[in-house]
Amino acid sequence: MTPELEWDGMDENAMHFLVFKDEEAIGCARAVVIKNYMQLGRMAVLKEYRGQGIGSALLEKAIVTAKLNQISSIHISAQCYAIDFYLKFGFKVMSDIYLDAEIPHRDMTLKL
Repeated sequence: MTPELEWDGMDENAMHFLVFKDEEAIGCARAVVIKNYMQLGRMAVLKEYRGQGIGSALLEKAIVTAKLNQISSIHISAQCYAIDFYLKFGFKVMSDIYLDAEIPHRDMTLKL
């Protein structure tokens, strides 16, 4: 991804979720609260640690954090290959497929 797409100026006011193994960050997600909903994105797990529940732990932490802050819903722009992952947590598909950074995505929402 190009730096222009990666740096959007929202990091300073965002909540950041990180998973560490030893002293290395191996997973992350970023949440920005807009009005009464959370925009969750920038979710990533290093390839060698995928399939170990790290993405699920990140998402569960974001959901608990949203509930504790009385946020009504979580919105994501999900890469199409990950839609089934989000469906398991109760997210619903809300859009047709569109390209973001030349990767197919769909908008999804979880009502809390």
